Amino acid sequence: MCQLHTGHKNKTVWIVVGVAGGAVLLAIALLLWWWLLAKRPSAIDSFNKITANWQGKTIALFLDYDGTLAPKVDNPDEAYMSSEMREVVQELASLCATSVVSGRARDKAESFVMIENLHYAGSHGAEIKLIDETEAYEPARKYVPVINQARERLEEAIKEIKGASIEHKKFGISVHYRCVEEEEQELVKKLAKQTIKGFSELTVTKGDKVVEVRPKAEFNKGFAVKYILEQLARKNNWDSSQVVAIFIGDDKTDEDAFKVLWKRVGGLGILVNKKRKWTKASYSLEDPAQVQKFLQMLLSWKKKAEAEV
Repeated sequence: MCQLHTGHKNKTVWIVVGVAGGAVLLAIALLLWWWLLAKRPSAIDSFNKITANWQGKTIALFLDYDGTLAPKVDNPDEAYMSSEMREVVQELASLCATSVVSGRARDKAESFVMIENLHYAGSHGAEIKLIDETEAYEPARKYVPVINQARERLEEAIKEIKGASIEHKKFGISVHYRCVEEEEQELVKKLAKQTIKGFSELTVTKGDKVVEVRPKAEFNKGFAVKYILEQLARKNNWDSSQVVAIFIGDDKTDEDAFKVLWKRVGGLGILVNKKRKWTKASYSLEDPAQVQKFLQMLLSWKKKAEAEV
């Protein structure tokens, strides 16, 4: 009788422990969720804190294009960066390793940025060209035929929707619907998703008023950042513990890069967005104008640091 009572008591204890443990895990999950959704501190206001331990370290700067270096516009072919932004990026590139990592095709990104001494990654990391290399690294080359087939199907699927457009890229497809009437925007997303279901090698991700179609393989902006860092470290004999890697971007597809840097010692993600949103970036800027201001501050800091060596 006493043994039965003891067993019942032990069972009760374990139930209580289990409930308490579950509550603790739930609390941790809620705290993490809250942190990921929290508005990040301003990278401008926090500049001195950010750079406090950078003296003597190598800076590797990674920049998205649309919404970061240039404002987002209805027609993606008219998304121009200002001459002032170009000037500060060009000057920074002469002092630290600077890369543009874009969802656009690499050649199109280059034609908009118009700066030669940069590393370029296009199509979300599916094509990467370093400054000193004549050939681009194209890990997604084998997917070109299936991407072309999917593009033809998508063009047919959305041809009747006014304002919808497809951006042609060698290693991916962008379906833009910023100019589509609001009541039809969900239809564009639905048609794109349904169309790509027939292509097992491709996947769909949603951005800001755009549906991105890419190979399912791990070619993303995080992949591009890792690849460029590894190549530059090998070529320049960098000590990875002494490298500060910064990525500035505004879109959901930039989260792959933020995730890589979040896990990396010396990694820093900066989200360009005025709103509170889920992110693994550590700091924020509101718009391209603030990006330019931050880059100007970084340039001034870098010049001063170089002069003190």
